[in-house]
Amino acid sequence: MSWVEFFFDLSQFELKNFYNSNSTQINSIFQVEYELALNSAQINSFGALAQKDLSEMDFLRQELAQIRENVEIKNIDLDMKEDKIDEKMDELMWLRDELSTIRMELIDKKEELMQIKDNLFSTQKALTKKDSLLQKANAYLVKQIPKTYGDSEFRTFLLQRPYISNVRNQEEGQNRTQQLTFSSTQAFSETKKLLIEDLIEAFAAADIPLEKVNSLLPFFKKHIKNGGSIPQAPTLRQVYLPNVFNKQYQLLKSFFDSKPVGIIMDETTDDCSRSVVNTIFCYRNEIKLVSVDFLERVNNTTIGQVLMTTLTHFNIPFNLPRLFLSDFAAYMKKCYREILSPLMPNLIHAPDTWRTLPQFRILKDFLDKVKEIFVSSPARRGRYITHLKMHGILSPCKIPLYNKIRWNSWFWMVSYTKDHIIYWPSFFKAELDNDKKHNTLAIINSCLQNEQELGLIIIYLNFISFYASEFIQCLDFFQKIKKPVILFAELRLQQLTAYIETYRNSNDFGPSLENLIIQHRFNTHEIYSVF
Repeated sequence: MSWVEFFFDLSQFELKNFYNSNSTQINSIFQVEYELALNSAQINSFGALAQKDLSEMDFLRQELAQIRENVEIKNIDLDMKEDKIDEKMDELMWLRDELSTIRMELIDKKEELMQIKDNLFSTQKALTKKDSLLQKANAYLVKQIPKTYGDSEFRTFLLQRPYISNVRNQEEGQNRTQQLTFSSTQAFSETKKLLIEDLIEAFAAADIPLEKVNSLLPFFKKHIKNGGSIPQAPTLRQVYLPNVFNKQYQLLKSFFDSKPVGIIMDETTDDCSRSVVNTIFCYRNEIKLVSVDFLERVNNTTIGQVLMTTLTHFNIPFNLPRLFLSDFAAYMKKCYREILSPLMPNLIHAPDTWRTLPQFRILKDFLDKVKEIFVSSPARRGRYITHLKMHGILSPCKIPLYNKIRWNSWFWMVSYTKDHIIYWPSFFKAELDNDKKHNTLAIINSCLQNEQELGLIIIYLNFISFYASEFIQCLDFFQKIKKPVILFAELRLQQLTAYIETYRNSNDFGPSLENLIIQHRFNTHEIYSVF
């Protein structure tokens, strides 16, 4: 055997041994190769599907591009239409302005016609006067002719001149006709003026805007005598309303002339964001709005100027006013301190009636401290809401912290405190335990842990919450209404005054309040004297 054959046989033997020892691995490799081939086939099929999907996506992309192009075209069309609409709107606005201008010109023309009518009326009156003088002159001449000629000669004179008698008779007939025309025209003018002014007063008393009269003109014309002479709202407002206003204003001036009035002043903002200062005079049981002033700036000086001017117009000496009632604004207090007090020695300033009464000082101080605690710590407000939820209130409300210049906000806080004060002792005690050096928390906690102070606060809370409800309703009414009418506002104030007078000297405030006073071990007569 050659060496080549020997090595060949040896190699085959080793290969067989290697195959026998590694057959499992080789089979697994073949299995992997087979699976790879299958996966490759699947990948190829997936690739074909993906290619198909890509083709569809390209088609959809092309459609989307076409749709987008169509949308852009439509947007361009819409923009063009919007431009046309804007142009039409501009034209309409221009036409509206033109109509307004024409309407104002018509109103001016109508006023000119009314002025011409008045001038004609005056001319007619002057002509009537001249005719009367001519008639007197003719009568004098007729009387003088008989004296000159004698009776027989006068008759002959008249017979020869019959036109004199005819002229005389014609002049007398014209005179009677002119007098009747003048009287009827004057009577109609006075009746028309009285009807229109009474209508304006009725609309004001019923809280009906004058704009509504335009819808009622056909009814007036059909069912009311001389109803066709009632003009539209702009003429009523420009021509007749000032006269009605002046009559009412003169009545107010005559009523408050040289009277020791109480003064109420308040500043608010109208729909046009202008500062409006309302001035109210009180004398005995009469409460009247006497002045409405529009100010560019509101400060202590302008408020003082408004009041001085108003007092001068009503002929009220500066030593007569007794009370100056306002809100808690700093400029109101400064106005009284620096301007009014030196000029009006008898004037007392009451900037905030409930919170400045000494009997309610304990409640005011307590609520001031509570407000200070919550304002200085927003996190405490969150812990307070959590505390209420832990005590069974599923939807707790935030505590309404009052604003010094908004009366209603203080009453809202009082009402809220009445309903939630039972949860406050435990809350403020826990807050004090977490911050023992906080002086305000210590004062509040001390007040809540003191049975006498807490009982007095609870009694005052219940009293104010119940008996201030009418006052709160009036304030809510004036805050919500957009166009208050003076007479309607006056009616609300009269109702409030009657309500206050009813309970001013009362000795019975209901069993619930009496039981509450007894429950907290107070003397009912002492508490009633405070009320």
